[in-house]
Amino acid sequence: CEGISDTVYIMSTVGVDEVFTNSSVSVYPNPAQDLVNIESTFDISKLTVMNYVGQTVAELKKVEAAVVRLNTASYEDGVYFIKVETTEGIITKKITIAR
Repeated sequence: CEGISDTVYIMSTVGVDEVFTNSSVSVYPNPAQDLVNIESTFDISKLTVMNYVGQTVAELKKVEAAVVRLNTASYEDGVYFIKVETTEGIITKKITIAR
């Protein structure tokens, strides 16, 4: 379907020139196998990994880092959503685990 995005994001203005956008968070490699890197231009406060039906698979609280390496070796193949929460906003990214 044209016009439908795999990413949901909430933008909030931080200062005069700063805006939290979809490009503020990178998730790679995608598709992934045993490891996913999550990088943000702002410190990540919490990560939630959900499967395709919305069930929480993993949750990392009080991350307080701009880079997180997520071990996905125990995840079944399929589609997952990673909700990245920072003090500047929340973005949900779609990843695929494929071996």
